[in-house]
Amino acid sequence: MKSAKTNRYCITLALAAVIGWGSPLVAIEPEPPSPPPCEWAFVDALSAPLTWTAHWKRDEKRQDEASLLGGVRVEADFPDPEGVLETAYQDLGAFFESVGVPSDGRYRIITEQIPTQRFETFKLIVSEKECRIQAGDTEGIRRGIFFLQDELMRSEGPFLALGEKERSPFIHTQ
Repeated sequence: MKSAKTNRYCITLALAAVIGWGSPLVAIEPEPPSPPPCEWAFVDALSAPLTWTAHWKRDEKRQDEASLLGGVRVEADFPDPEGVLETAYQDLGAFFESVGVPSDGRYRIITEQIPTQRFETFKLIVSEKECRIQAGDTEGIRRGIFFLQDELMRSEGPFLALGEKERSPFIHTQ
């Protein structure tokens, strides 16, 4: 009997310590005040231009690739009367400048409208002389532009694999 009473007493004390009965075991200090907005360093970091560093190992294209070594020329043919794609095109230009691909070259990057089954769906069609980013809406073009950048960052040089790729969002908006 004595050991059962002792066990209950020990369990009660342990619970009291865990859930804070009585005086706290650890002193909880108040949170320090937040710094004023002018000292928020992350705001400057978020507003700084994005930079890319390509880790390209080749400067000769393979037979199944298109070369962007001679530079690119972006042809924004997708209808965008409200200008919602301006920042995406600016980002694409900054990307090419950052990785050392001239923006006054022969290789054409063309955005154009085609009918698609889903919102934000895009096609990337790469040939020897041009890359077509096709979509039915501005968000599809935006996704296609960033996909193109990702493809170039994944490659071993300023080259794109020839062929056609189509992507649709996994989660659909209603």
